[in-house]
Amino acid sequence: MKLRQLDIAQPSQVDYLLTMALIALSGNMALVNNDRRDIAFLFFALIGVLRMVVLKRNPAKRMMLVYLALMLLFGLQSAALNFFAPVTIIGFFTKLTVAATIAATVTSFRLAFVRCMVWVTKLSLLFHIPVVLLSFAGVRLYQLFQPLANIVGVAQHDVQVQVNIGVHNFQTGENLIRNAGMFWEPGAFSGYLTLALLVLATLRSDLPRRLRKRWALWLIAGILSTLSTTGLIILPLALTMFILARRATQRAIVNNAIRLTVAAVILVPLSYFVWQLDFVGPKITELYYRAVYQEAGWELSRFGAVIFDWAYIVERPILGWGQNNTTQYALNPDLDRLALGNGFTGYLRQLGLAGMAILVISLWAGLRASGLGPVARAWFILVLLLLLNGQYFMDYPLFLSLHFLGLRSRALPRFQFQSHRHMPERMPA
Repeated sequence: MKLRQLDIAQPSQVDYLLTMALIALSGNMALVNNDRRDIAFLFFALIGVLRMVVLKRNPAKRMMLVYLALMLLFGLQSAALNFFAPVTIIGFFTKLTVAATIAATVTSFRLAFVRCMVWVTKLSLLFHIPVVLLSFAGVRLYQLFQPLANIVGVAQHDVQVQVNIGVHNFQTGENLIRNAGMFWEPGAFSGYLTLALLVLATLRSDLPRRLRKRWALWLIAGILSTLSTTGLIILPLALTMFILARRATQRAIVNNAIRLTVAAVILVPLSYFVWQLDFVGPKITELYYRAVYQEAGWELSRFGAVIFDWAYIVERPILGWGQNNTTQYALNPDLDRLALGNGFTGYLRQLGLAGMAILVISLWAGLRASGLGPVARAWFILVLLLLLNGQYFMDYPLFLSLHFLGLRSRALPRFQFQSHRHMPERMPA
């Protein structure tokens, strides 16, 4: 089914371009490599503000509240730490502006995001499948793209060599069979795909079942191709959103209970099988013991980062330590250039419980505006917080845009809406 046949406000080509830019700015290193990211963020922040002006769009009340709350947090934080970092704070609000203006001006932002991620998945598999198949014959297809990668010029900072051509980031060595898409690593790609799966579940009342299933299968295929430990663990939880997002009629509640029971019965043996995979159970066990016994590089693992961050969280639980290296690594100044491995506890270390509360409260409001019931909203947020444990997603505009989910934009006038389930998207009062 083509989207123009749907009874829902549909994004324009410009909307799709801006949404794709938001995704690319959140992990495509050809755009946000160290020497390019500030320019890229500033450029698209200006584009977003200009678009709001051209469309004569006033900032929504929730958008202003989020800005004011975060400004107050950074102000209190600076006073408590007796350290003001204007460049770091401006950088944060530049990324927040990219997220806010795109989320607020793109018609049916959730639809645009999911469809773009389906496109990204298809493009990634177009490169990844031939790479894997030809590797069995000893052919390293990525080597053909090395000249183009040299032009793109993404610096390599880790041991694992990558061949980045902008639209795809080829993995090499033992990671060759893992699909990173256009992002910095397979785990990041898996995180964005999982988020897209969660958002797709919120659209179940707006999309035909056949189209919804087709998109879900593409996203699941993408997650499986990443061979991400976190992605595989969270995948069943993300799929549960499709059950919980159903309208809460008496019949739906009974059907949901049956579906959840069947899913639990299936997941028990499946979980045992998945746990035996080298990159799941053994890997988690190894990282756990490395963190507990603080072996070399322990602080870079997920578990090690929790232990590392916990000392900071306990010291300043409410306001956090800020995002400047001088303060956020104050207890371990020798590690001020390391990116630790847990995005959830890392965000708590930086912005404290106050920053996390701002995200959760604004996201709760956005999910409510999107038509989800309280159980589905709570589940979405729970899965999201688990997902944050995988990577530093909150350092990029896409996850920051979750503050503004459900900000209603204009409906294109040529489309008609025939039911209360497909209300035109508008800015809340």
